[in-house]
Amino acid sequence: MEYTSLATAFCADEFTVSDLRAVYEAVWGYPLDPRNFHRKLTGTPGLLVDTGRTRRNGQGRPASLFRAGTIAVLNPPLTRDEGFARP
Repeated sequence: MEYTSLATAFCADEFTVSDLRAVYEAVWGYPLDPRNFHRKLTGTPGLLVDTGRTRRNGQGRPASLFRAGTIAVLNPPLTRDEGFARP
C-alpha cells in the first residue's frame, strides 16, 4: 500500500479521505494524523479524483467525496515514516 493505489480498492466507489485513512490505519495498525494524510493523498497527482460532491457526518463541515484516480504506482511512495503517526 505504500507504493500503489491498492488501498482505494477497499473503499466504496465514492469515498472520503477519512474513509481511505481508515483503510491505512487498519492495515498499518496505528492511527494516522488526519491533516498530514489528507495533504499527502490529495496532493498526489492522479491518485484521487474529486467528484464535486460532499457527505455530511455529524455536525461538522461536509467531507468531499473522491473516487479512485488512474495511477497504479505512488511516486513518491506513501511511507510510514513521513510523520503520519499521531503523537
